[in-house]
Amino acid sequence: MTQIGQIDATTLRYARGWLLTRDHAHDDVPQHWLHRSLPNGWSLWSDRNLSVAMVDGDRWLALIGHAVDLDAGTADTLEVATHLAAALRRSRDEFLTAIDRLAGRHAIVHGDATGTHVLNDATGMRAVHFAPGANVVGSHAKLVAHHSRRTEPSPASLPGTRELLKYGWPGRSTAWTGVQLLTPNTELDVTTGEVRRFHPRVGPTQLSVEHARRVVMHDLQRHGKALVGRQPISVSLTAGLDSRATLAALLSMTQDVEFFTYHTGPAHDADVEVATTIAGRLGLRHEVLTVTDRSTDDALQFRELLRDNSQYVHHPGLADTYRHRFGEPNRLHIRSNLGEIGRRFYQPANDRPRPCTPVSLAAAYAGGREALATNPDVLDAFAEYADHSNLADGHGYDPYDLLYWEHRMGAWHASVVMESDPAFDTTVLWNSRRTLSTLLGVNRADRKSGAVFRGIVAEHLPELADVAINPQRTASMSGL
Repeated sequence: MTQIGQIDATTLRYARGWLLTRDHAHDDVPQHWLHRSLPNGWSLWSDRNLSVAMVDGDRWLALIGHAVDLDAGTADTLEVATHLAAALRRSRDEFLTAIDRLAGRHAIVHGDATGTHVLNDATGMRAVHFAPGANVVGSHAKLVAHHSRRTEPSPASLPGTRELLKYGWPGRSTAWTGVQLLTPNTELDVTTGEVRRFHPRVGPTQLSVEHARRVVMHDLQRHGKALVGRQPISVSLTAGLDSRATLAALLSMTQDVEFFTYHTGPAHDADVEVATTIAGRLGLRHEVLTVTDRSTDDALQFRELLRDNSQYVHHPGLADTYRHRFGEPNRLHIRSNLGEIGRRFYQPANDRPRPCTPVSLAAAYAGGREALATNPDVLDAFAEYADHSNLADGHGYDPYDLLYWEHRMGAWHASVVMESDPAFDTTVLWNSRRTLSTLLGVNRADRKSGAVFRGIVAEHLPELADVAINPQRTASMSGL
């Protein structure tokens, strides 16, 4: 049994992971994972620290991870799964409407006599990877690659390219040829390997800033109230706009949660200064976590283990700090981002429409890194992604808003979250299709300025009106 510090390494590899296969016994999953036999001959393996709620019947459903029904205001996974299964039995339209109002970090497996399907939460925080034609679906790309015996490196993982993949692998690609990412808002037919888009199904509803602010704040508060009191909760607090809006949503619950701000050096001085000021004024339980890149044997082993868990190693020192400070199986981290989906992140300075072509998609993804934007493998990956996700058919949504939502968050953000899974599970209050679609219904100028977010902060946190948001930080850092 391999030990990292005082923790069994087998409980950290593929932490909070799961695997759906046709096999009932094999050696690829950690020994402590639980096994469930599903209909249609499937086996579901899952980390014992990962909630799974199963509803049997002719149309069956498994909810993997945590979910909040924003209308019912419940985070009880079995109750949520039961509501979803009932909606599925009534009609597909009712099921998809129920999916739209879900928040949280989860994957859903459902099926009947005709087949088995998989989809995930609004931004793919609970990642889904699959090997087409191999009947293997799971949380971690490497786990799926090894179980499907598709371990050949993908072209984009060749030397000279990988270090450029800062914001996720291009398109639906992964580090392994034959293993793909299921991007948010699409659904996988596990048997055929076919992927189809299910959201958005209608065009954006044009909303005033005030109306959108009320809807969004309602959803954020319902999400928070459903979670607080069920388990230990830690909220990361920064100088960013999203963080301030999350704090506003949790204002009536602050006595029941803990807040923290991490500090790696001068880049986070503003976060610490602002968060400390806010905590003092509001009486928050707040801690500053000093992050250091330790060079002990267990820290180095942990860093290697993270390469199994995440295709993109974001900040191993922070992940190591998290697992030493927290490391409770049932602790939940509320982080504050995703709001940039509603702030036109990928729009050019002239705000002119751009064609939905592989060249333009790769250029947006690369963010000025020409070697990446012009790489033939990257261009091929985005051509495949746009085709299979039907990106251009967004029912009136700007494809570059969807690109940021589905690819940047599904490929990059999900990997960042996976890195902290050995310490705690994670959610974001904004992670609901209804919430995000509401943000995208506001006019372009107000979206770009963050008017909905600033309105929430101004109304609910007037005592912080003089506390700067993102002082001396660049726009690309805001909200994190």
